[in-house]
Amino acid sequence: MQIGLLRLVQAQGHFLWTMLPLASTSVLGNLILPALAGTYLQRAARRRFRGFFWSSRAAVVLVPVCTILAARFVWPEVFVLAPAAAGLFTGWTLRERVAGKARAVALGGAIAIAIVGGCLVAVLLRAARIGVWDALAMLAAAGLGYLGGCSIERKQFPWKPVALAGASTLVTLGICEVLVRFLLPILPMYYSTDSNSIRFPPFDRERGELIHQTPFDLDLDLSACTPLYANDIPYQYAFPQVSDLWQPIPPRAVLHVGDSMVRGIIVDWRDTFSNLLQQATPDVRQINLGVSKTAPDFYLLMERKWAARLPLQLVVVHLFLGNDIEGLGQPSRCCADEPLLQLTDGRVEERCPTPKWRDGFGESLKWFAGVSPPPAIVRQLTPYSQFARYFVAAAEFFQKRYFAEPDYEFRGDFLETRERSGRPPPSRLENLWVLLEAIMRALGDDLAQRSVPLVVSVLPLSVALEKPVPKATETYQAHTRILEILKRVNIEALDPWDEFESLVKREGHDAAFLPQGDVHLNAKGHRFYA
Repeated sequence: MQIGLLRLVQAQGHFLWTMLPLASTSVLGNLILPALAGTYLQRAARRRFRGFFWSSRAAVVLVPVCTILAARFVWPEVFVLAPAAAGLFTGWTLRERVAGKARAVALGGAIAIAIVGGCLVAVLLRAARIGVWDALAMLAAAGLGYLGGCSIERKQFPWKPVALAGASTLVTLGICEVLVRFLLPILPMYYSTDSNSIRFPPFDRERGELIHQTPFDLDLDLSACTPLYANDIPYQYAFPQVSDLWQPIPPRAVLHVGDSMVRGIIVDWRDTFSNLLQQATPDVRQINLGVSKTAPDFYLLMERKWAARLPLQLVVVHLFLGNDIEGLGQPSRCCADEPLLQLTDGRVEERCPTPKWRDGFGESLKWFAGVSPPPAIVRQLTPYSQFARYFVAAAEFFQKRYFAEPDYEFRGDFLETRERSGRPPPSRLENLWVLLEAIMRALGDDLAQRSVPLVVSVLPLSVALEKPVPKATETYQAHTRILEILKRVNIEALDPWDEFESLVKREGHDAAFLPQGDVHLNAKGHRFYA
């Protein structure tokens, strides 16, 4: 019996192993596809092994078991070959059984595949988190395979024509690859954290978590939402119970809040100022909660959340002159595309204590189409194929034009931009200064109730420091105004302007900042700031 089973699997292995991965993608697939495989196995057994009967019920039990064992060893191509093979064999079987009605069989089958396949795509999107374009590629492969099977007129399956068609397809793709390489410019390689995966990560609407996977410039990175609403984010010093380090809650800690200037850009974490302070003060835990593309409204909410969870000795808010003022009131993805705070009678209130999403975000078909990467069978070829890269570029253009989410990138007429261009300040700037003072007052009041000292450090803008007269710039005027606000609300200020100005005047831009005019601190700048 075991020998007969082995021979049978070997005889129809080409079909069985292409059916297995697709069967693992959803509950519906685990019910329908094994039954189809069992029917084919029964037929193959009767033809190839006379006198030996293989029950389709046994196949229905066997296929899901084999699927579970083989699922982790599957290549993305299988998810296209599987439905194509299923459609091909189904079309061939129906064509053989309904002789003389090829058109009716082809038309009826195509309609059935469209209806059933559409339902299956919906199930794959919801239950198995298959990307829209991967699911549609599977549906298209099944339809083309079915039409090809309906066109076969022989009773014996024509392996040679099928192989010839496959070879012709490969030759055509090879010609396209050669033409693209010779006639078009070289494109950079597609990048994805998991480019070969046919499934994309889940989106937690309650905690605002989504792993950024698409290669497109779609504003789907929720890294600024997770620190506000999730309690198990990988800040090992704040939540050691979910960290691999398993470090205890520190008896004394200093919390550093800010944007990318605090987090560190293109700088090893060991060279950031917070880690250098950690080395200098081993008895005090220096916690760096800098999050890129954020502003003081975000800093306030971070302080309110984390101050309640840590035994803080000090909170340091690092204000960056380059964009922190103009960044106030930006629409937030996890607050239904509205600002995080609202100003009422001179006091700030949190608009979204829990994540709030715009209608359809994380649920609608358009959203799925916007975040789904191109088919995995194409993505995995991009390291080697220029034709595949151009296919991805075309998909990017199509996706941006018809399915991209509204662009709420952290942006605006920043002070950095005005210093470079000489444009005047925007008209809404005065309202932002009012909001900043309300936020600073709220920060001071919250921490005073917890008896935690607060210090605000005002980081200078490198573009202004490089001017002939740095203190005659709009940046320095903003710097002075921030110091006045801090004095009015009784918050201690840290002012490193003069030190940075002297350093840049002596040694130039690269003495503290990243090259090519970047405003972020380099490793030497972090060391100097510490």
